[in-house]
Amino acid sequence: DKGFSRESITIKKFDREAVTKTSEVQRLKDPEGTKFQSSTFGTGADNPTDPMFLNKQQKDRCVTLFFKDTREVDFIAAASMGDGPRFFTFVGRPSVPCAVTVQTGFPAPLDDLLFEPPMQVPVRAHGREETFLKWFVKWGDQVKKGDKLFSTKSKDGKIHDYPATYPGTVAATQAKLKFGETIAMRLDDKALVIINRTYFQPLEMKAGDQGVLGVVGHDFKIWHKKLGHMVGEGDPICDLENPHTHTVTTVLAPKSGMLNAIQDGLKPGMPVEKVKDLNLANVGRCLPLPVGPKDHGIVTPKGCRFVKWEAVLYKCVGKGDVIAIVQDSFGTKIPVNSKEGGIVLARQEHLKEGTDIDRTMQDRVIVVVGNFKPLPVKLGQTATNVPPGMKFVKWHKEQGDHVQEDDWLCDVMNPQGEIQTLTVPIAGIVAIRQDGLKKGMKIDDALSDHNLATIRKLPPLPVETGEEAVYAAVGPYKFVEWYVNKGDIVNKGDPVAKIMKGDNFYQHVSATKYGYVKSRQEHLRYGYNINKVTESSDMIVIGKFPEIQPSLLKSTVLVPSKDCKLVKYDVMVGEKVDTDGKIGTFNCPLPDGTVEIKSKQWGDVAQMQPLEPGQRVGDRQFGVAIARVDEGPPWWLYFLAVFGALLCCMCCLLRVMKKPVPYTQLIEPEPEKPEGLRLDFEDDQKKKTTVYAKWRPLGIKHNHVAPIISNDFTINSYAKMALGVQEGWKLTRVGDEELNDSNNFAAVNSKLSKYMKEFDLWPLHLEFRKTHDSGSPVRVAFVERPIGIEFSNRAPLKVSKVYGDSPAACANVKEGWYLTKIGEADVTRRSNFREVITLLKEGVCPLDDFGKDYQSSAATAY
Repeated sequence: DKGFSRESITIKKFDREAVTKTSEVQRLKDPEGTKFQSSTFGTGADNPTDPMFLNKQQKDRCVTLFFKDTREVDFIAAASMGDGPRFFTFVGRPSVPCAVTVQTGFPAPLDDLLFEPPMQVPVRAHGREETFLKWFVKWGDQVKKGDKLFSTKSKDGKIHDYPATYPGTVAATQAKLKFGETIAMRLDDKALVIINRTYFQPLEMKAGDQGVLGVVGHDFKIWHKKLGHMVGEGDPICDLENPHTHTVTTVLAPKSGMLNAIQDGLKPGMPVEKVKDLNLANVGRCLPLPVGPKDHGIVTPKGCRFVKWEAVLYKCVGKGDVIAIVQDSFGTKIPVNSKEGGIVLARQEHLKEGTDIDRTMQDRVIVVVGNFKPLPVKLGQTATNVPPGMKFVKWHKEQGDHVQEDDWLCDVMNPQGEIQTLTVPIAGIVAIRQDGLKKGMKIDDALSDHNLATIRKLPPLPVETGEEAVYAAVGPYKFVEWYVNKGDIVNKGDPVAKIMKGDNFYQHVSATKYGYVKSRQEHLRYGYNINKVTESSDMIVIGKFPEIQPSLLKSTVLVPSKDCKLVKYDVMVGEKVDTDGKIGTFNCPLPDGTVEIKSKQWGDVAQMQPLEPGQRVGDRQFGVAIARVDEGPPWWLYFLAVFGALLCCMCCLLRVMKKPVPYTQLIEPEPEKPEGLRLDFEDDQKKKTTVYAKWRPLGIKHNHVAPIISNDFTINSYAKMALGVQEGWKLTRVGDEELNDSNNFAAVNSKLSKYMKEFDLWPLHLEFRKTHDSGSPVRVAFVERPIGIEFSNRAPLKVSKVYGDSPAACANVKEGWYLTKIGEADVTRRSNFREVITLLKEGVCPLDDFGKDYQSSAATAY
């Protein structure tokens, strides 16, 4: 105060003092002790802001006192008379010897920002010599992860934007930090921003719920249960990990019930404190068991605890049978009895010994007893019924499987303890089955009807744009055989399959368009009623036209894109076109518009896509080639031919003019002609193969048209097994007669029959075993029918009877033997009865029939 008021400190006991050499503090003796007194004029602006950062004048106005073994200090702080208040600053650190001496005006460091982990997160600057540039946020702002918080500039001039590491609220900033200040000089730990991480909302607690609490100081690791799961008391709910020791703690369910709420926002590594009330999940009461209108719910008395189960899930129980044991509040064990007989359809599986039933469950129904619901059988579907009195053993087919007629569906056991196989009544798909059936169940008790599985018809083949399905004729037609395979190219009108009506009326199913066979009803078998086994009687789907490919001297004619539509064709196959000759007109997308498609060269139109006006190219065919032009042989080829002819003439002339050389002719013996009928075949590469047939019949399947092509072979085919004839071969010669691709089938077939009618019959070889899976095979050859055997009505075929004086009896075939091989076909593992019988019928049919008749009541006697 105008230089007249002086401050002083008087103190008695201290060890020593420290002042600067140019100290402005006066040391005086005083009756009360040692007095330290100010001596120069000063103002509030001179006062220090940080005792560890002082300028020279501030240090000269300080004194540091040292003490030994001191618990308390007595001193007198005094100020002489003046107008304003006086201030004294006391610091528990030695400022005079330890404070940094700075220049006047140097800004003192800022206080560190305080935070409480893990829910408060600091964002620090990284570099040692970074300078502050600007703020992007202020206190109270909401930020998302990655939002910019502040920017700095490094010593090399690079700008660094520091993002938020977590979403939350800005809780504090070093707002006093100014542009251009060196962060390391103003801040100790370089934390510029503190973010409060957001908490998860507490879970809603319902009546009867109990929380699953986490452990403070741990991070979330993994869930063991999901929302809606049933849990028992003590079941693991989730794992937590101590981030410091990495020890894992498993949090357990506090009671039995359903997990009806969880903090599903928790991710691995998140602190448990993110959940403000630490409640990670709620365990509520178990959901009631579903009780159908014909089911019976078994209810426990009030106030009981669960002890143990007596009934097993999916097992049969009778009226009055003990289902479970419970215990009342007095410790008395009480049996819980079934009110009706039936199957245990459901029970509260998470009940454990000692569980309080009233506290754990919404009701007290612990078991449901009843029957499995009947399987739906819709229009066109077929039920698979089992006879009464059976027990279930096992399934052979899964839901969704494609099945053939007489395929094995499941095994059941009759009252005598014998295993019987229930077969599929019709080809199709297993639409649904009684999956609840378990081994040993009494089917009469488990089901309200006897349908074990519902078989649906084969679904329609998928048809896309540009494709067409080919359907069988309307009526009770049965499938016979395929003429085409998947991927084959067919023309409109080509036969694709053979069907029959009755036993003798055969008919072809013909292709409705040109294209490739995209798919066919692969599960059709010989004799199947097409209308009964398919939903729409479709046989095959013919796809788009194959892409026209260029070849040597044959070029393709292209349209601009697949989106072009035909307006009209101007030429036909076989016509000649010149270079730039018009092929057709197409409407194409802009900028092309209406385009006249022209040939790039002269020649004959060898192929054209059978497009109709208005049809889009991409919908009907692959690629954009619409035609192919055959250029024909080039001019130089004619020149070479003429030149070659001249050379031949010159050679002949020289040969005539050459003096003949006498020679002795060697007469070679004619080669011995092989036995049998000569048959020449030609494959698709024009390679010729000659064979000599000695037996009848050949066993070749063809289309009853000439020339005869071997499309397939019958079972036990002589041509395939002995002569080596292959699929696709064409018959070109019979004996000494060339057929010359004759299309007179009757004449060609008559030639074969004429030459081969006196040949011996190619025998049918059947193999039997005394047991199905083992035993030495017994091979028998048959040349006449009927062979005199009656078989069982299921696969594998078992000999149930051998008729006396029959070919089988003469060959010593025994009852009880199993048929394991028909010709070259091994039927040991085939489970389709109809398929095996069809093979046997096909093998027996060619044998000579001598008119014998063996009386039989079975449909499988041969």
